[in-house]
Amino acid sequence: MTADGPARRDAIVAVSKLLARAEAVFGERFPEADFAFRDPVWNVRSLETRRHQRANGRAYFTLDGSLIVPLPAAFADILKAACLVDLRSKGRFLCTVNAGRILWDAILPRLREDVSRFAWRDVTEADFLAAELRMLSRWAPTSIYSSCGALRRLADVLAGAGVMRSMRIRFRTQRPDPAGHYTLAGKKAYDARLPSREAILGVADIYARLAVDPNDRLIACVLAVLTATSFRIGEALTIPVDCLVSDGVKSMRRWGVRFSKEKSGGRRRVLETRWLTPAQAELARSAIAEALDLTQTARTRARILESHPETVPLPDIPWHATLTSDQVAAILHLSIGRVQGKRLAAALPRRRVPCPNAPYRLAFQAADVMRYLHGQRGALWVVDRGDGTRQTLSETLFIAFRHAFAPNREPNTLLVENVLEESVNHFLNGKSHFGVRSAFERFGIRERDGRIVEMTSHGFRHWVTNQAAIGGVDDHLIARWQNREHKDLQAYKHLSPVQRVGVVRDALKRGQLRGRLADMYFALHDDVRDVFLEDQVQAVHVTQFGLCTHDFKVAPCPNHLNCLKHCGDYLHDTANPDERRTLIQLELSTEQVLDQARRQQALGEADLSEHWVAEAEETLAGVRAVLAAETAPGSTVVRPFAENESRFQPLGPD
Repeated sequence: MTADGPARRDAIVAVSKLLARAEAVFGERFPEADFAFRDPVWNVRSLETRRHQRANGRAYFTLDGSLIVPLPAAFADILKAACLVDLRSKGRFLCTVNAGRILWDAILPRLREDVSRFAWRDVTEADFLAAELRMLSRWAPTSIYSSCGALRRLADVLAGAGVMRSMRIRFRTQRPDPAGHYTLAGKKAYDARLPSREAILGVADIYARLAVDPNDRLIACVLAVLTATSFRIGEALTIPVDCLVSDGVKSMRRWGVRFSKEKSGGRRRVLETRWLTPAQAELARSAIAEALDLTQTARTRARILESHPETVPLPDIPWHATLTSDQVAAILHLSIGRVQGKRLAAALPRRRVPCPNAPYRLAFQAADVMRYLHGQRGALWVVDRGDGTRQTLSETLFIAFRHAFAPNREPNTLLVENVLEESVNHFLNGKSHFGVRSAFERFGIRERDGRIVEMTSHGFRHWVTNQAAIGGVDDHLIARWQNREHKDLQAYKHLSPVQRVGVVRDALKRGQLRGRLADMYFALHDDVRDVFLEDQVQAVHVTQFGLCTHDFKVAPCPNHLNCLKHCGDYLHDTANPDERRTLIQLELSTEQVLDQARRQQALGEADLSEHWVAEAEETLAGVRAVLAAETAPGSTVVRPFAENESRFQPLGPD
C-alpha cells in the first residue's frame, strides 16, 4: 500500500462523517422541506429571521451561470455539508454557495474537464486564488471581499472536519478602504447617500399635507418614523404594535420606541428602546398613532389568519359551499377570464355544471378556494426572536393587505402581509420599468437644479447622524443612542469641507492653536477676522490620518503626501476612531515590512534593504509619535510634530 493509501482512507471516513452530520442538521432546519439534501436547488426562506424584504430565497448548487445544470455530487454534497454545519444566516449561506460555484469553475480547468478526478483532499491554495481572479473580473470589491471571506471559512470548516488539508489562503482582495472617500470622485459618490435639504423638506411636506391616499399615508408614516428614530429600514418595518414606551411624569416624561435590533451579536432579537427628544417623540407618536388607525382592518384579518394557520377562512362562506366563477373572481380579486383560464386549473380545481342558457358553467368548491389562498399566503410572522418565539403579523405595526402597494393590482383583503422594504423604495424612487412614479415625481418635488428628488430609505439614518455630528454631539453619545455595538460612525458622517475646516477654525478662535497665521488672526480687527479665515483656512485638507494644514497654493508637499514623516502641518483628532484604527493598522504592517527588510539586510542585501529599513523606521516612528501624542485641555485635536515649522502651532505656556 502506498503512503497515500491511509490518507485516502482517512479522507473517505471524514467525508462520510461530515455528510452524516450535515444530513442530521438538514432534517432539523428543513423539517417540512419539499426538496431533498441531494437536490441542486434549495428553498432557504425558512432561514430568514425577518420578513421585511422580498429577497432571494433559493440556493443553487448548480454550475456558475446556470440554474439547471447541477454541480458534480462529489463537490456539491460537501459544499452543502459545510454550509449546514457552519450555518449562521441565510445571507452567509447564499454567499458561501455562490462563492463555491466560482471555486468549482476555477478547479475545473486543472481537472482537464474530467470531473471524476476531483477530490477535496487535492484542492490547494492556488484553486482558491484562481476563484478570486474570476471574481475580480465580474464583481464589486465589497462582494469579492465577502466571498473570499466565505471561501476562507469554507476551507477552515473542511480542514477541521478532516476533508481537506489545512491551509492559509492569502487572498489579495482587502477590505474596501474608506480612504477612497477622500478623493473627489469617491467623496461625490459617498456623499450622494446623504439626502439633500430639498429631499428632507419634501418628505416633511408629503407627511404633513401631500399624501392623502391611505397607502401613501401608511408609507409616509414609515418615513416619519425613520426620520424621528434613525432606525434601519428593517427595524422600522418590524416594530411591534405596542412599540411606544415612556418614563417619568409630567414635564420630566420622556418617550421611546421599542424595536428589534437588526445587527446584533449572536443574532439576538430582543427588543431594545430608542429614547427620543421631545421633538422626535412628537413626530414618532403622531406617525405611530396614524399607522395603528390605518392598519386596524388588516390587523383584524391577521388575527383570523393566525387563529386558523392550516387554512384561509372565507367570510360567511362554509368550506363545503359551491361557488360560481363570479364569486371566486370577487373573492380572489381576479378577472373572470383568469379564474376560468387553464393556468389556474391545476391549483384551483373546477367542474362543469349543466346550465340552461349555455352548454355548461364552471363550479368551484369553497374548500379548494381556501386551499388555493393558503398556498398564496405568506408567513404569519415577521421577526424570529431567536428564543423560540416569533413576532406575528397582528403584533406588527406596519402591515397591509396583499398587493396593497402593487401596481395595477387590486388588494386581496383575505391575505395580510407586512409592509416590504421594496414598497418604501418604490415610494421614494419609483419603478420605471413598471411605469410607477415616485412620490417625489407625483407631487412635483425637485432638487435645486430641477431634477426630481431621489433618496433611499437608509438616507434617513445618514441624515439624522450627520445632523447630530454637525450639532457637535459626541460620537460615543450618538453610537450609544443608536444602540450600536461599535462606536465607528464615519460611514454616516458627511461633513462638508467647510464643516471639516471648522474643526481647525474653531480651535484657532478659542486660542488652542498658534503660529504665524494665528498671530495674524489676532492682530486683525474683529470685523475682518472671519473673512480672513474663510480664505486662509480653506487650505485644510482631509487625509485618512487626519487634517493637513499645508497650503498647496504656495508650495507642493515637502513630505510627498506622507503626513507621518514628522510634518508640522499635520493635525490628528484623537477622538476619531477611524483615524486611530488606520494608524494602528499602519503600525502593524510597517513593523512587518521593517522586520523583513532587516532580515534581508542581515543576509547582506544592503544595497536595497537599507533604504527600506530607513523608510520603515521613519514611518514607524511617526505613527508611534502620533498615537502617543497628548491633547491640550478642552480639545481633542493634537499636532504631534509640534517641533517642526507650521502655519499652526498648539497653544502652550510661553
